Amino acid sequence: EHCTMFLRKKIEKARARGGGEDEPAARLGFRLASAFFTQERFGEAEEWLVDSRRICLSLYGENHMTELSSTPMLGECYRQQGRLEEALRTHKQELRVCRLLLGADDLAVASALNNIAEVLRLQKKFDRSVKKYHKALQIFERAPPGNESPVTKVLFNLSLALQSLGRH
Repeated sequence: EHCTMFLRKKIEKARARGGGEDEPAARLGFRLASAFFTQERFGEAEEWLVDSRRICLSLYGENHMTELSSTPMLGECYRQQGRLEEALRTHKQELRVCRLLLGADDLAVASALNNIAEVLRLQKKFDRSVKKYHKALQIFERAPPGNESPVTKVLFNLSLALQSLGRH
């Protein structure tokens, strides 16, 4: 709680200095959103992520690198709040931006595919979910050694989807 209060005060100061629509305010807003996210205060994290993204959009336009950190977290906020359609839409945007800025074989693309697959699984769209998990795995399998953690996560999520389909 102390951390979030401190960040709120810093944001107030940054907004007073720069009118509130500059990069430092957006960066501080993202840090505050991250703190709320870590505390599982997803509604408050969402509020600050949306504000931070709005500022970045006005400063840099669409498809900027700043979306690569805020979009996955925003999608997860929606998912954690049970707002699966918004989560799916946000993770699809994440995937589009990752492919555009980083290329189709980047690990961030695999992570976005895993995020989409997880939402589809929660929506009980198991066949579509399994396809996304497989695409994510293909990218992770081509990655250099040392990236076992995401692979394990995708495999676990894939096993849940396959169990739901009756394919163990």
